[in-house]
Amino acid sequence: MSDPTLVLSYDVFSLPTAQHRAGLAGLLVLIDSLKKRDMGPVPEIENPEFGQYRFHWTQESLRTVFNEFYDASMEEIPRNNKRQGQEPKRTEKKINPKKDKEETIYFYDQLTPKFNFLRSFEVPEIWIKLWRDCIWGIFRSRDKERIPYKNRNDGRDAIKIKELWEDLQKVLKNRNQGKVSSTDVASNLFIGSQSHNAEMIKFKGSQDENLLLHFWPVVMGVYQPEIIDIKGQRKFVGFVLIIPNVIDMEGFVQDYPPYLSQLSSEVAGFRPKKSIISIHNEGGLAYASQLLQITQAKGIKSTPNRFNITGVEVYHIEKKGNNISLLSSDYLKMDQRLLEDYEIIAQKYNNPLFRRQMILNLLDHKPWFLGFEQIFSTLPSDFFMGNDWIAKSFSMDVSTKFNIERSHV
Repeated sequence: MSDPTLVLSYDVFSLPTAQHRAGLAGLLVLIDSLKKRDMGPVPEIENPEFGQYRFHWTQESLRTVFNEFYDASMEEIPRNNKRQGQEPKRTEKKINPKKDKEETIYFYDQLTPKFNFLRSFEVPEIWIKLWRDCIWGIFRSRDKERIPYKNRNDGRDAIKIKELWEDLQKVLKNRNQGKVSSTDVASNLFIGSQSHNAEMIKFKGSQDENLLLHFWPVVMGVYQPEIIDIKGQRKFVGFVLIIPNVIDMEGFVQDYPPYLSQLSSEVAGFRPKKSIISIHNEGGLAYASQLLQITQAKGIKSTPNRFNITGVEVYHIEKKGNNISLLSSDYLKMDQRLLEDYEIIAQKYNNPLFRRQMILNLLDHKPWFLGFEQIFSTLPSDFFMGNDWIAKSFSMDVSTKFNIERSHV
């Protein structure tokens, strides 16, 4: 006798938020990854009409998908400082070339998400580390939030599959009877959600739609905004997350794996060079422009109605102490001319101050040269004249821009 089946139906255009649509896209990409690696069972999927999907779930296919997404293992992690109250697994002595002295490196075992579904699409390891650091540092920073990963490392199911199965059965039964049922939406599943808001209204959603929210990280973009302090030192401030607002689910699921495989493995410091941005909205431009390049490479003449996404949600998030702060949020609409102009900036200019102002002017539809007078009046002259990297890169970018403008005269 075959296993009992639950049929969950989704309409892309009826899902409540971009995060839900990204979750549906992420689930489809994850299932494709499982099929690619001959892992199963996976749900049978029907696509009767454009934007409509029916998933035929069994308990075993639910188990396969959730266990793969939350798969984790213990990995040896080096640290420059000793953890308080915990003895290291081992230590090593290493010469620090910058300080010209010997330092002790401490090694600890740390629970780490595997993200093998990203590897199946040939994502460079440096990008997988960025994904991990974002998930671990923002959405799963507390032990309680890491339980699904700990369960997988211990050889158990990531979540309680039987309970989820019973909850989904109740949702379908209530829906057939014209009743509405809902459960709380966890803050680590939906950006910006809380147990309740200032008006004491709780964040709730139907269990079948909440299921999708587990999987939007599969298709998220992750970037790190870089700032330059008054001393000319560079540092990262939190993470910028990009959530695509998918309208053509089939097209997006086809284009996303090539997008992943084409991520550059070039490194700047300890991050992918292409992940470092000058302003939070640059993350949205970078993500969308790379998707546009994939579409164009397929030989499709891109017009606004041929995009797989209508735009991207941009979230700048930072962990401060034990609190997760949403520093800013924005939405960028797909605009082919805007993305092509951004790509020129990304390719030709390297100085973070110059790039930042150029991108701000691009987004505000202003002439490229506006706003620089404020930069010159508020920052030291050493930022623009001298032999430091920041002055050299600024002068080179200015020279490049002037040469481009001269060639257009």
